[in-house]
Amino acid sequence: MLKIIEFVHISRDITERIKAEEEIKEDYNIQSGINSLLRLSLKDISLHELLHDALDIILAIPNLSFKSRGSIFLVQDNSEVLVLEAQRGFSEAHQLSCATVPFGKCICGKVALSKIERFVDCVDKQHEISYADISPHGHYCVPIVFGDKIIGILNLLGVLNLYVEAGHLYNRRKEELVCALADVLAGIIVRKQAEEKLES
Repeated sequence: MLKIIEFVHISRDITERIKAEEEIKEDYNIQSGINSLLRLSLKDISLHELLHDALDIILAIPNLSFKSRGSIFLVQDNSEVLVLEAQRGFSEAHQLSCATVPFGKCICGKVALSKIERFVDCVDKQHEISYADISPHGHYCVPIVFGDKIIGILNLLGVLNLYVEAGHLYNRRKEELVCALADVLAGIIVRKQAEEKLES
C-alpha cells in the first residue's frame, strides 16, 4: 500500500512539473511575441502594414492552438462600425462578408459593443454573418481598448479575433494571453495614429 501511495505522489509531482514547464515555455513564447510586436512598432511603415505584420507575429506564437487564421478590426471614424483592417487565412467571400461589421452584430460586433472578450467553440447562432465556404471553427475574440481599465474609461480602438479548431476547450490562461496581446496592439495603434495625424 505504501508503494502505491509513493507511486501516486511521484506521478502527481511529475505531472505538476510537466505542467509548470509547459507554462514557462508558453510564457516565454508569449513574451517573445510581445517583444516582436514592440520592435515592429518602431518600423517606419503604415498602420495598415503594421497590423498585417502584427497578425503574422501573433499567429506564429507556438503553443497557443490558433489556426493560421485571424483578423484585426478597427473602429471606423468614431462610428459604431468595425472595419476589417488586417486578416490572414480568409477566403475572398469571408473578406467581403466581414469587410464591415456593425457593433452588436456577430461575435466581433458583440465584443465591440460590450468591450468584453468572448470565446466560442463552434459556429453557432452567434455567427450572424455567414459566407459560402464557412468551415467549423471557434474564436478567442477580444476588444482592443486604450484607457484606464481600473476606473472603466476605455476607448475602443478595434477587435482582435483569433480562430481555433471547432471544439477547442476554453482556456482562461490563453484568453488572458490574447488580452495581453490586444493591450500591446492598443499602444501601437494609438502611437501610430498620433504619428499619422502629425504627418498630415
